[in-house]
Amino acid sequence: MKKLLFVFSLLTAASVVAAPAAKKPVKPEKVSQEAWKALKKETDALIKKNFKGGFANYWHNDIDAARAMLVEALGKDVYLNKEKIEICRQIARCDLEATRDVARALEAVEYPFKELKLSEADKALAERCRDDVKRLVDFNPKKSQTAASKPKKERDEAAYQVEFAKAKKPHGYHGGLMRDYVAYCNKAYGAKMFEKLGVMVEKNYELNTNSYALIEVFNNISGTWKPTGYMATADCAERLIDFVEKYSSKMKAPDAKAKFKYLSKYPRLSDKAYAYAKEFLKEKVPEKMHEGARKNLLKDRAEAARYVAIADALADPGDADDICEDYLELIGRKGDKVELAKVYETVAKRLVARGDEKGAKKILAFHAKIVPPREQVKCECFWWKDAPRSLTGVLESDVFKKGKKSYLNIKYGENLKFLIETDAAITGREMTLDDGKKFRFTEFFSYADGTGVRIIIRMYLENMDDVKMGIANPPGFESYVATGVENPYHCLMFNPAEGGDVDSNFITQYDNITGHRTAKDDFRIDSVYLDDGVASLITFPWETVFASIPSEKTPAWYVEFIHWIKGGYSLGGSPSVHNRSSFAELKFTGFDKEADAMIKRRLLFAGKKRFNASCAARSNGYIEKWQDPELGDQEFYLAKVKPFVASINAYTARIKKAMTDDEVLEIYAAVGEKLFNANFLVEEMRREWLEKKYTGE
Repeated sequence: MKKLLFVFSLLTAASVVAAPAAKKPVKPEKVSQEAWKALKKETDALIKKNFKGGFANYWHNDIDAARAMLVEALGKDVYLNKEKIEICRQIARCDLEATRDVARALEAVEYPFKELKLSEADKALAERCRDDVKRLVDFNPKKSQTAASKPKKERDEAAYQVEFAKAKKPHGYHGGLMRDYVAYCNKAYGAKMFEKLGVMVEKNYELNTNSYALIEVFNNISGTWKPTGYMATADCAERLIDFVEKYSSKMKAPDAKAKFKYLSKYPRLSDKAYAYAKEFLKEKVPEKMHEGARKNLLKDRAEAARYVAIADALADPGDADDICEDYLELIGRKGDKVELAKVYETVAKRLVARGDEKGAKKILAFHAKIVPPREQVKCECFWWKDAPRSLTGVLESDVFKKGKKSYLNIKYGENLKFLIETDAAITGREMTLDDGKKFRFTEFFSYADGTGVRIIIRMYLENMDDVKMGIANPPGFESYVATGVENPYHCLMFNPAEGGDVDSNFITQYDNITGHRTAKDDFRIDSVYLDDGVASLITFPWETVFASIPSEKTPAWYVEFIHWIKGGYSLGGSPSVHNRSSFAELKFTGFDKEADAMIKRRLLFAGKKRFNASCAARSNGYIEKWQDPELGDQEFYLAKVKPFVASINAYTARIKKAMTDDEVLEIYAAVGEKLFNANFLVEEMRREWLEKKYTGE
């Protein structure tokens, strides 16, 4: 029996040893934190799908789904108060992000106070979350109904107390107070800011002259810190200086130079800045001072003198020449025509902005005496009915060999000093470089035929053997083509290598009814290598520029070509890229009735093809879709679209190969541009239809 008991005891002991150790219970705080961490990650991913970012996005279904998950989580026991408070803040952010429902957002952050039993620590967290959401609400110019229902004075005082409490530090009010405060204030609050700060100064809230006085804030603002909000307005800048001067007995006030430099940052001319500049200029330059300090002081004085000269010239444009000459003498740059021209330019721009055309013309007259205006470069685009179809054929023709050419012979980026000191109107075909070598300017030749407007750019290169072998590339071009005096321009950057294409093409206006299309794939570039250079042919098809074909309305186009060779040479004298005022005039010549009919004959067939595609079901045409019972609007189609299509088809039925020139011109006058603009015209009909339907107007 004893033996059996002994064996049983051994077995029992073994079973105890073999049994797994009991797990330690996980603390509820840890479970709650982990659950919230997982929930936040999942809901953040949903919110980001609809996040507006820099562009408006009116979809918020994913934000709504995230909010629903958060609301559901509030009812789960796994979450403790701390996490539920965070969940409420996240719900409020969803409300603000999705539909800007301020009332519901504020209700969400009040939930912990009403529904949860909060400890002191929980209560402090809930208050911080509520304040965070309220700040998000205040950043939006639209005030919530809850806030708007309070009297204005009460709202202002509440805002002041919150922000001053936040800015206060254990050691008192520090130098960054104004920046911290203004960041949360709109203009209405900012206007009273100085009154509040004045109270602080009077009560001496531990203001230290060297470290924490308001002058330190002023120095930061007038130095490297970029003002924002109300602080970035000229009005606030003047009020700040008034404030500093008022309390100068309690703090070190800035000198005239510092006050001028601060106020001169703002575009609007300031009487105060003018007065401080004059005061600064009266101060004598010390005889003994460090060379670097002297250089900086003279630079500051020059800025002040310029400010005064501009203000005086604006007040009396007729005397601007004497005023500006005195300014140059004062800063030791008498006779500096470059600086003089720049001042004239600044004054003229300000006068134009004020609507003072008479004063601006006086300044322009002074400016013209030192910088004679360059005559606009004029080129010719002639009608060549039987032009060869290939680029090689054109180059070998007598028309090209003996034809008049223009040249890219004006140095790109030519500055004002170059204009004044050298002959800006370079007309020769060769130019000697510093190394003694000569080069031929790139040629510009233009004509038009039945396919479109064509421009040939012929460059001469010294390294053609390397180019042909692929060791080197021919220098590229940047060009601009405005198809009319008031038209926006196309920008084309193209590669002149054989087989090259348009690298970049955009137009400075959206597609619209006047024919301004994004036409990168429509413009064609053909290049051919020659023994001594490269020739490129750029074609602007009539189908692309149908709204700007040669006529009384469009007697010329305006172009600029910049060849990136030897520092860059241009056709029109462009001082910088996208310089519209320097475009050369491309005058159309020889376009008689026969030429007009030939161009419009081609356009009628192309336009008919485009119109028919828009009306065809097989191509899911824009016009055709309106008769679809689900995708379209049959009522609109029958009332507006169908009659429009019928009116066009009455003419398209007459577009045939056997048309006479007179018939071509008649049909084109009636429906030519409508064929290309049909989609835009129907869009306009749709807008008018909906406006009348829903507004009755």
